[in-house]
Amino acid sequence: MTPKEFLETLPPERRAVIAKLRTMILKGDPLVREVVSVFMGREALVYLQGDIFKYALAVGKEHMSLHSMVLYGSKTLHENFRKMMPKVKFQKGCLNFKSTSQLSLPLAEKLIKEMAACEFPPAQFKERMEKLAVQAKKRRTAEEAEEGNLAKPEKPTLRTSTKRK
Repeated sequence: MTPKEFLETLPPERRAVIAKLRTMILKGDPLVREVVSVFMGREALVYLQGDIFKYALAVGKEHMSLHSMVLYGSKTLHENFRKMMPKVKFQKGCLNFKSTSQLSLPLAEKLIKEMAACEFPPAQFKERMEKLAVQAKKRRTAEEAEEGNLAKPEKPTLRTSTKRK
């Protein structure tokens, strides 16, 4: 599934919010690439820097979420934005909200820009995150191979001709 196909699966009011946040992430953090992947048990827009998870946009039954490993690793950033967004439910590396009446889009854009400017992965997690990213990539490759999703190289064919010069 492509990111655009994922957005089409969302109810219109949620699609609009997630699409705006998606644009903010892609414009605000040029180092990430976007994929649709299973995240916390459901499909989500996931943003990787290299092979390391950096952000995700997820939609649950009752709320939407912006997940961030940068936020998880920065107590200062977390505390500052938690104070600026009192209606948003902050968890360690996640913001949960029901609508833009809870999440201010201008503040969300400011947060994304500040997260993009932070060292990533954070120094205290870098070695562990890189190791986990390699393991996850190997696991995904093995799972895809089992499912037959990997393109199999074509066997070389010999070209023979019955015509002689």
